[in-house]
Amino acid sequence: MTPIERLKKYIFEGNLWIYALSSLDEEKNLEKLLEIVFKQFGFLPPRSLFNRVIGKLARTGYLKSEKRMGVKYYQITDKGKQELGRAREILQNILQNI
Repeated sequence: MTPIERLKKYIFEGNLWIYALSSLDEEKNLEKLLEIVFKQFGFLPPRSLFNRVIGKLARTGYLKSEKRMGVKYYQITDKGKQELGRAREILQNILQNI
């Protein structure tokens, strides 16, 4: 694996939570989230992996979910917004120093 391939793997697949939280400016279902991640960030994570990440974010309070007509809809919580803000600060610091 080249250094760039490794970087992309860990920035994208290794940190799906960042893309999930940043895509939830309003309530969305899993399909819509995947579509937005692809359009906005240019990669399509494996559905099963993304589903696990979303589930863990919901269980740990970064997202809340509501099931309607058999479909789960997700929304970012205040806790999720705070965590996303911390991630932005870290990433901005990294970019300023490389």
